[in-house]
Amino acid sequence: MTRKIFVSYIERDEKYKQKLGKWKSKKKFGEHHVLITSTDDSDIRRENGKIIRSSVVRKIREADFVIIIIGDDNSNHPWIQFEGLAKRFGIKRYYMRIPYTKAPLPKRMQKLQQIAYNPNAIDKLLRDMSDVVEQ
Repeated sequence: MTRKIFVSYIERDEKYKQKLGKWKSKKKFGEHHVLITSTDDSDIRRENGKIIRSSVVRKIREADFVIIIIGDDNSNHPWIQFEGLAKRFGIKRYYMRIPYTKAPLPKRMQKLQQIAYNPNAIDKLLRDMSDVVEQ
């Protein structure tokens, strides 16, 4: 079964989102088949680069969970806040703090579970999901 993860980040922090893709290609998520989506997917942007809001909503709704990458400069960025839609759709949200950053979380994200910025944390989430499906 393919698991879909929507990753929310700001453009300045793209290298941290790309690292998730590298972990996936190196099979760091165990035997799980994972599809990582985000606002850099070609079907989310118009030719002029503008993001299509309805496409973002669709990608979030299709996700098994959302990972919000938090650094020092993005905790109050409008797109990071937009991922709050996942809560409305009943999709679990987690945040990953970029190593060595200390910016406070937005108030409404303070109840989210933090996961470590490493592939083992994502693998554990995927294994926990598999355990629930199998029961």
